[in-house]
Order: sequence, then C-alpha cells, then structure tokens
Amino acid sequence: YGEEDGAAESGGAQLSDDMAETVMESVAKVMSSPEVFCSNDLTLDKIAQLAGYSSRYVSQAINNLYGKNFRTFVNEYRINEASKRLMDNEKYGHLTIRAIGEDLGFKSYSNFIDTFRKITGMAPSMYRKISIRESQNAVAVG
Repeated sequence: YGEEDGAAESGGAQLSDDMAETVMESVAKVMSSPEVFCSNDLTLDKIAQLAGYSSRYVSQAINNLYGKNFRTFVNEYRINEASKRLMDNEKYGHLTIRAIGEDLGFKSYSNFIDTFRKITGMAPSMYRKISIRESQNAVAVG
C-alpha cells in the first residue's frame, strides 16, 4: 500500500472510506504502544512512517473517520493513558501530576492540564482525588 497507491498523493484526491479504515487499522496498531504516543517528539510523519503510509493518508484518514486533526487524535490517546495512571495510585501515586504529564509527552504542564480538562471535563488533580476516593470506597465495601 502506502506510496504506490498514489491517489491522495497527486492533486489532493480524497481517500475512500475503505482505504481510510485500512490506514487507521495500521495507525491503531502503532498507537497501541504508549512508548509511541507518549514520545514528546511524536509527529504525523513518524506515525505515518511506522504505519507504512504517507502522512497525507494518515492525516486524511484521521480527519475523515474521526473529524479530528492529528494533534487532537494523539492527545486523546495521551489523556486516556493519563486517566489510567491517575487512577493507579499503587503504581503512579508517587508521581506528581506534572511528572505524569511530562511522561505522556506533553511539553508544557499548562497544556497538559488544559487538554485533560477539555477531554475529561475536570482537572487531573480532581480526577486523581475522585479515583483514590472511589478505590478506597471499593476496598471498604469489598
């Protein structure tokens, strides 16, 4: 696939839905690794290369199938991982929220907070407090 298919490479032809889904299957495999999506130097070109497609194909597929740009797409993966880490007090409780954000590839603490709030509807500190309280309640009930 990739470059030989060429339609989206020449003159901006649109990716078919089937091709977009095929591209996104490859992207999803690449993005299943936190080492990839938490890299602070992650780029569209890097994801495209790992998935075996042109960056234009990957960008169009994300846009067509999810109605998002690349940055939003990646940030959703990162915030999903942040949520898991903020809930896992045993493994990540010793880390500050800032450290978790940096570990997830956010270059600025305020960007991490803003992105987390936009996606989850609450600040990471509140998310962590609620998660800890819920896990304590589950232990008390169990």
